[in-house]
Amino acid sequence: MPWKRDRSIYPSDVVEIEGRPMLARRRRIAVVSPYFPYPLSHGGAVRIFHLLREMAENFDIFLFAFLDQESREDFAPVLDYCARLILVKKPRYREPRWSTLWPPEVHEFRSPVMLAALARVRREYAIDAVQIEYTMLAPYAGDVLWNTT
Repeated sequence: MPWKRDRSIYPSDVVEIEGRPMLARRRRIAVVSPYFPYPLSHGGAVRIFHLLREMAENFDIFLFAFLDQESREDFAPVLDYCARLILVKKPRYREPRWSTLWPPEVHEFRSPVMLAALARVRREYAIDAVQIEYTMLAPYAGDVLWNTT
């Protein structure tokens, strides 16, 4: 369509931060979140932070999260529970709302670099399962989808 032009901005940088050491016999789980779960400034962050804390007792956790453009997060509290953080700035979605069949919330988190990072880390670290948080991240095709919206 000639009138449809995607004016969205898709950040291309991936930040990976190593966390606590992995243990040889633990299963590795990736959790994909639409935001970084610290500080505990809203209910979703509190939920995901405590989910990571509980999962970390039995699994090596790889957290994939989107950061706001101006974000200055404190990563230390989450690194206590995660083997690795994989962080990408959230895209700036600017398509006209009427131009797509997918809900705008899904497009707000469409990130080729996040998809590539998830595929690479899943392969490199032999991730056993991918848990997707929130329905707007369903296109990331995890093994488990938690709909908390």
